[in-house]
Amino acid sequence: MPSRKIFNRDVFILVDQSGSMVRRDPELNNNIRWKALPEVIEGHVYRILNETSLEGQKICEEIALTFFSPNRPCEKTIYIQDTSQVPSIFEENQPDASTFITPTLEQVINQWFANRENHKSAFIIIYTDGQFDDRDKFVNLIESTCRKLKNQDELKIVIVGFGSEINPKFYLQLDQNIRGFKDGKGIECNVVVFDLLNQMPNIIELLDRQLDNPEVTLPMWAKNRYPELFS
Repeated sequence: MPSRKIFNRDVFILVDQSGSMVRRDPELNNNIRWKALPEVIEGHVYRILNETSLEGQKICEEIALTFFSPNRPCEKTIYIQDTSQVPSIFEENQPDASTFITPTLEQVINQWFANRENHKSAFIIIYTDGQFDDRDKFVNLIESTCRKLKNQDELKIVIVGFGSEINPKFYLQLDQNIRGFKDGKGIECNVVVFDLLNQMPNIIELLDRQLDNPEVTLPMWAKNRYPELFS
C-alpha cells in the first residue's frame, strides 16, 4: 500500500503541446507522440482516480488537465472524472509551437494556493518530450513556490519524460534538489520527482516515491546512466 500522504489531494496534469509532439518516435513503436500519449495518460488517470486506501480514502475525485506550449498561460482547463474523457481531449487539442511551461505552471500553482480547501496537498504531473524553453524561469518558480510551503510533502511536481529526445540530466538534478531549495521554515524542500515513461514503475508508485521514503530520490536506471550524480 502507498503512504497515507498520497490520499486526499488536488491533482493537476500538464501536457506538453509543443510542435515536437507530432514526431514519430522509435521509443513509442514509431507512433506519433501525440497519438501515443493519450493511452498512457488514460491508464494513469484510471489508477489515480481509483486508488483507495484501506479506510476508503481516495487520492482525488477529479483531475484538472491543461496544456502548455506558447509563452502564456493556457486558457483551457479540463476536469476529468472518467477515463473515457481522455481520447477526445487530445483529438480536440493539437500540438502548437514552443515549450514554455512556466506561465501555465505558475497559473496552476497560484490557483491551487488560492482555492485549496483545508490546506489540501497537491500533485502536479507534467508530461514532456524534451527540454523547456524557459528552464531558468521554471527553476525560479519552483524555488519561490517551495518558500511558500510548510513542508516538502505539501506539493509534489512529478515530471514524466518520454520519447527519444528527452535529456534526463536536468530533471534528475532537480529531483536531487542540488540547488538546495528551502520551504517556508528554511528546511530542505525537495518537491520534484522525475522518471522516464519507459523506465518508471506504475504511476502510484511514482507519486509515492518521495512520500513514503524522502531519502529515495533518483530512479535506479539513473545510477547506470549518470554515475556522477551519485558520487
